[in-house]
Amino acid sequence: MTALASVDAKIDRAVRRRIVVNLLDEIRTDLMSETTTLPNTLRKARVLAHELESQELRDWVSNELGGYPMGAVVPSYRQFSLPFYGTFHGPFGQRMTGQAIPTDNLPEEAKDFLNSLHVAEGIAALGALIESGDKLHRRPLPVGITLSLRSFVQMTGDMVLTETYHQIPRYIFTGILDNVRNRLLDFVLDLQEKEVTAERLNNGDADRETVRNAVTVNIYGNNNVVATGENVHQEFSIIHEGDVDSLIDYLRAQNVSDEDLDELKDALAAEPNAMPNAWIEKMTTKALRGAWQAGVANARSMLEQAIQKLWGS
Repeated sequence: MTALASVDAKIDRAVRRRIVVNLLDEIRTDLMSETTTLPNTLRKARVLAHELESQELRDWVSNELGGYPMGAVVPSYRQFSLPFYGTFHGPFGQRMTGQAIPTDNLPEEAKDFLNSLHVAEGIAALGALIESGDKLHRRPLPVGITLSLRSFVQMTGDMVLTETYHQIPRYIFTGILDNVRNRLLDFVLDLQEKEVTAERLNNGDADRETVRNAVTVNIYGNNNVVATGENVHQEFSIIHEGDVDSLIDYLRAQNVSDEDLDELKDALAAEPNAMPNAWIEKMTTKALRGAWQAGVANARSMLEQAIQKLWGS
């Protein structure tokens, strides 16, 4: 390295250190302010993630801003246990709504799934729900789940279950936003306390393990390894674009029966570019009834993601 290049490198490191220092100070000030919006603060955190080269922080910020993708595991502060309700229709236009659904006859895993709520929307969307003024937000469950529950849920007078849904109190959404603020603030304070921006910058790069631990402990609230964009889809690696046999092999390893796999192959052959929703609904129902050895909560998302991998997406 020439003397001039060495000087340029030192200047670049100094500039980068100053950027990180300023961002941490700005984010801290924003989070303490009642006027700065959370999306704007998170956009600063996205720049901070870039400067720190933290994939973990970048993924979390992107998910909080844009929403968590289908099938992704949301953080614990976005997971709740809530009862679910149903609407029944009967002869002569009879209708009953807001009925709590009994779960006594359901398998334990099905009870856990149906009473679980995972909130995946980005913070801007949650803010809009809060500002709508509604104290309760209705979120329907998939139609296939409703249909599969009919044989378990009986109502007198020939009433038929036609809709199932959660009623989400507004405080759940405000609680999520508050959690995001507090966790990001804890992360910033942790980095400042450990002087990551000064002593622990090496050749312009922060100690990545320190940053990673700060994300895991302060944002996710535990010491588990945080999944990043590099390994989120690793389990689908055996599925190759355009190779139906590789998809079949993967699903067979997930205990999907040969009979069901034959039905899937026929559906994909008939409409190669269409999601086989009827087949997926059938498999989700099987999981709900315990007829397929798969977790009810993950069955649908696993099948959809596996098929999307076949399409190269």
